[in-house]
Amino acid sequence: MNAIGRHRPPVPREDGVAMIMTLVFLVLLTLIGVSSVRVSALEDRMAGNTADRYRAFQAAEASLRDCETLLKVATLPAFDNTAGYYQAAAAGASPRWKTVNWSSSATLPYSGSLSGVASQPRCIVEELPSIQISQQGGSLRAGQPLPDLGVYRITARGTGVTGDTVVMLQIMYIR
Repeated sequence: MNAIGRHRPPVPREDGVAMIMTLVFLVLLTLIGVSSVRVSALEDRMAGNTADRYRAFQAAEASLRDCETLLKVATLPAFDNTAGYYQAAAAGASPRWKTVNWSSSATLPYSGSLSGVASQPRCIVEELPSIQISQQGGSLRAGQPLPDLGVYRITARGTGVTGDTVVMLQIMYIR
């Protein structure tokens, strides 16, 4: 009995259900937080990889344009399978750009200097069999045959910030 003389109502038994529910709720919130941190980290890595690939692409394109200017000269160098100037690989053989050592003097270095790349871009030029362009009426001048046109494949290789990111670009050049 209490001081006034009344009986207290019995206190209901607490089994800790509220605490268990709170702990379950906290675990769920923790899992949601951890997964969002992981997603954010993954997105950061993806953005970094995209930027690195873009940098490698730009390096390869710079080297490609640099090598293209080498073919605009009046007299071409000898395509003797050294120093970046190659004859086309035999039919059925692996292409030159797959077999060449890209870090050696067997390739042509970029004439400038790019910052923010693991290594400076390089290129090779392959001389392919020449082609003759035919027109219905022959050449534009009477009695003059059309000249054979030289066909060249330029392959450039660029790297990103890390040496793991590599981009290869190719163009065909006709002169």
